[in-house]
Amino acid sequence: MIILGSGASAAHGVPSMGALAAHLTSAAPPAAWTAEENKEWNAFLAHLKAAGTDLESALQAVRPTERQTHFIASATREFLLPSDLAALSALLADRYHLPLSRLCRHHFDSTQTTLHVVMPNYDRLAEYAADAADVSTFTGFNYGYLQSRARDPRTRITIRGRETRSASTREPARKAASA
Repeated sequence: MIILGSGASAAHGVPSMGALAAHLTSAAPPAAWTAEENKEWNAFLAHLKAAGTDLESALQAVRPTERQTHFIASATREFLLPSDLAALSALLADRYHLPLSRLCRHHFDSTQTTLHVVMPNYDRLAEYAADAADVSTFTGFNYGYLQSRARDPRTRITIRGRETRSASTREPARKAASA
């Protein structure tokens, strides 16, 4: 298991969680929000500005509405996407750009067939690194970004000839033979 902090991404030009918090606190809420939503937003910002409070803690403390959650997600994406794409561009120019790629390759040079990566980051550097190392990943949304391997859900994923996991845990339904 590898646990990555936001410093792993910051080393590649992705803004820190503190910079994200500053961006969110400077974002003007939509004019369509109700007075209650604005009150909740100000409570969220107060939690976010508190010393030592991270984004997730602030979100849990206030429980934003669905519209507020979409606003936070959009503002976060808008803020982080340029640096995330710059990291992807650097990786496309040099597949050995990310040290985590080398670590993934090293890990799978052993008898290990699975590597769990835990991270609080909102970027995709870990996924990019695994892709560059030709390691199959699944985040719950897609099977990677560089697309250098077959991604058919019926395809078994193997490393050095050994099955690591199925891309799909569901087997196709078999029809009963009719007599």
